[in-house]
Amino acid sequence: MFEHGSSERSAWIASFIAQQFLAAIGPLLLLIGVANLFGTYQQSAVSDVTVIYVTVAGVGFLLGYGVGRVVPRSIVAGKWIWAAPICLLLAAWTDELWINARPPYGPHAFRKTMAEFFYPDTVSGYVGMTFFTVPAWSCLCNASGAIAAKRNNARTQHK
Repeated sequence: MFEHGSSERSAWIASFIAQQFLAAIGPLLLLIGVANLFGTYQQSAVSDVTVIYVTVAGVGFLLGYGVGRVVPRSIVAGKWIWAAPICLLLAAWTDELWINARPPYGPHAFRKTMAEFFYPDTVSGYVGMTFFTVPAWSCLCNASGAIAAKRNNARTQHK
């Protein structure tokens, strides 16, 4: 009896880690591949960031939904994969805000920190967005897809 619980727990942990990696890294690799395939285009930074957020949202949601439909037991872990990346994002954002509160930014620390993490306009500004915001957004969308898969699975079982 104890071994069955341990096996189930280790399967949940393995599912959680696999989904965490897939949800956080998958859309980033897709964006890098598409950018290398088609080359970069010259538009405003706002349109670039919008394309990134929309693409990551779609891919993240579809990954969560697809994994939830194919492996229904993974939904339990998939619903919670957003927690760790969101905590990391909040910790990094708070740390950066604290650093930016010193001169020369002082009164503009909040605006600068928001720009670095959510809508960068320089190459160096994409670091916070790439390593913290985009993976957190992807995991959040992935969890939404897992929840949608759970609802769809429940609806199809009742028919």
